[in-house]
Amino acid sequence: MGDDQLVTLTLLGALSTHKITSGEISSQISRFESPGLAKANSLAVNSIYVVVGGLDSSNKGVFFTWEVEVLGRSQDTLVEKLADELSEVTL
Repeated sequence: MGDDQLVTLTLLGALSTHKITSGEISSQISRFESPGLAKANSLAVNSIYVVVGGLDSSNKGVFFTWEVEVLGRSQDTLVEKLADELSEVTL
């Protein structure tokens, strides 16, 4: 993820990456849903991973991890790759 990109997360678990140009969001790069997540309540990002945490419909804790490299690419090329990169653990 470069200095010209922004990661956003909605309360329903939609994770998006955006390109920033001249200090403003100029375009959406990718968007991913967090399957089974009823309410997102945390987002952690480092140079390798993006982690989304929250609750499922049974109020059990869940989290999802994505590799930053995957999120930075256009979603059109990621349909099959996403299934390989996404992991889920129920707490």
